[in-house]
Amino acid sequence: MARFKDKTLEERKKFAQSILAKYPDKFPVIIESNKDTDLPMHKFIVPQDLTVGQLLYMIRKRTKLNEQEALYVFFKNSLLNTNTLMTEVYRDYKDVDGILYGVYAKENTFGGLC
Repeated sequence: MARFKDKTLEERKKFAQSILAKYPDKFPVIIESNKDTDLPMHKFIVPQDLTVGQLLYMIRKRTKLNEQEALYVFFKNSLLNTNTLMTEVYRDYKDVDGILYGVYAKENTFGGLC
């Protein structure tokens, strides 16, 4: 599966700069799945006042998860509090190209049927 970071640094910087110029109160976020899932990559233009929990809700709406599956998003291998503002996450975890990358994983929270 192709990853967004497979593009050159210059291409990724140009993408981020175009988003930041067009939407000065938002920033680009790329969420990709870990190797254990088949969930698709998602690109978001995130408002500064969005929380991690609200981003999780947006991702969940776009994916086909069972209600028993929990969704987790990691930024640089860190699982953050759902009340954390995405502005803080962007400030602390963005890549050198100006894009915030996250990895999401799903987990069966209630176990399987016997």
